[in-house]
Amino acid sequence: MAEYICKLSGSRGREMEVYDNKVIIRTKVTAGSLITGNATDGEKTIFYKDCVGVQYKRAGVALGYIQLETPSMQM
Repeated sequence: MAEYICKLSGSRGREMEVYDNKVIIRTKVTAGSLITGNATDGEKTIFYKDCVGVQYKRAGVALGYIQLETPSMQM
């Protein structure tokens, strides 16, 4: 069973629940998520063993982000 570590809250309704073996990314319905068209994104679970890369950009003039890259046949 996965061990819960913490919950991170971002802008525009985005949240991440961090576990010892995975992360769950959710988007709540907020004014910001409605404006950007992400209100219906739902939930995504990414297991760390499936990650091939991590990209991080600190917030400044624009929003920051964290991106977990997984292998895919899509471009």
